Amino acid sequence: KYGVGVGELQAWNRISNSSHIQVGQVLTIQTGRRPASAYKVRAGDSLTGIAAKYGCSVQDLVRWNSLPTTVIHPGQTLRVHTN
Repeated sequence: KYGVGVGELQAWNRISNSSHIQVGQVLTIQTGRRPASAYKVRAGDSLTGIAAKYGCSVQDLVRWNSLPTTVIHPGQTLRVHTN
């Protein structure tokens, strides 16, 4: 569907064995964006502020990081993409 190979999916999602994915598992697929980079959450940060900094939405950050809630903590590392 996205025109990418199994090897790319494995690399983007840090999957060592392609037969070990689960139903409902969220996979990262890079399409026309720069590759994901890491952002270390600092005291006072919010998902809204981080989203504004990287030109994405809060929903994107939640999806890219499989966050169960929108609560983040200093020291936490988030995957971010830039537009």
